[in-house]
Formats: sequence, C-alpha cells, structure tokens
Amino acid sequence: MLPLALLAIDRVRRTAGTPPSPPAERPRWRWMAALATAAVLAFPFAALDRYRRAPLHDPLVGPLVLTTCRESLRTARALDAGREVVWDIDRTGWTWGRSDPGAMAQMRWFLREGWGLFPWSQTGEARMAAPAASVLLPSFGGSGMELLLTLSAPDALRLGIAVNGHPVEGLVVTPDPQSRAVRLPADLLFRGDNVLTLQRPDGGGAPRLHRLVIRPIIAPNQEHGLDGRH
Repeated sequence: MLPLALLAIDRVRRTAGTPPSPPAERPRWRWMAALATAAVLAFPFAALDRYRRAPLHDPLVGPLVLTTCRESLRTARALDAGREVVWDIDRTGWTWGRSDPGAMAQMRWFLREGWGLFPWSQTGEARMAAPAASVLLPSFGGSGMELLLTLSAPDALRLGIAVNGHPVEGLVVTPDPQSRAVRLPADLLFRGDNVLTLQRPDGGGAPRLHRLVIRPIIAPNQEHGLDGRH
C-alpha cells in the first residue's frame, strides 16, 4: 500500500520531479567488457592441457583419483623425456585403510578392469580375473612405445593385445615367466591415459602379470632433444 499512499500525497502536494535522463552510452567500455568476457570463456579451451583422463568415477575413491592424476602425468613426462618406466608387481602394492598414506605412489593405479575387485588396493600377485583385463598407458603422444611384458600362465596360451580398442601383435604366455616385447605404433596413441587390453582365450588359465616395462620409441630426429641424451 505504500506506493499508492505516496501517489495520493503527490496528487495533493507535488513532490515528484522529472526523472533524470539515462547516462550516455560508452561504446568503448562496452566493447572492452565484451572482449574480457570472450577471453574468459576461451581460456579453458586455449590454455588448459587437453590430457585425456581415464574415467575415475567408478569407484570414486579419493586416494585412487589423487594417485592416478599424479602418477599418470609423472609417467607421461618420464616417457616424453626418453626414460623407461618399470612397474614391478612384487615391489608395488598399497591397501586402502592399512597402508601408509604417504606411500600412495606404490599403489597399482595402472591396473584397471579385469584384475579382480579393487586391484588398485591390493598387494601380492596380480592375476587376470576375467577374460579381458586392462592397463593404463600414459602418454603425451607423438611417439610409439615398446612394452616388455613379463607374464606366466598355468598352461601355454596365446594372449591377444589391443591398445585403445585396436588389435596389435599378440604374444605367447607359458608357465615360465619370460619377458616378451610388444611394439605400439604412435598413430594408435593419444595424449592422455591410453588403455592396453589383454585378452585370453576361452578356457585358458588366468595369466599372472609379473612386470611391465614401458620404453619410448624415439624417432632419429628427436634423439638430440630429449633430456640431453644422444
């Protein structure tokens, strides 16, 4: 009712004046504000690293997310600098709730589906619990990889291998753990967490992973620019 009462008073005693004219437009400031808005919107697309992360929402566990984000980038940087990366299963292992939080770098964050329940929070052996099992392979892209896989199986079998869904050469696994090489061409690898999939035949025994060594394949024109090596 207050606006109506003030209007009634204004009819008796004139108090309201002519409203002031709007301020003059300043096109310069309007254009500057538009450019600033465009710069803010374009910043994430132009400045942020387009490193493709593997899905970490299932399970969404803090130690796994933190360790994967840290160690995947650390692995990619080492390979980009021309150094090899070694994952020795007997020397890794971290259990959520029992292990030292300061030792999360020992976590098997690189083991994904097919290695049993929560393979990142395990110690001891790493054995395939499903016909297909996957491993993360971080990379900055631009160069290939050579993998040295050390596996064993109850009986000899041929293991199929694919990277990001593209089949590559397979390898034979025997009861005697032996290191076998697999080369991954650069055109199958992207900048981010690539996925290596191991596929065992139906009815075959569950292979066990003992060791994985990742070596970058350096092109001849890149050898003089990496980490001071020649």
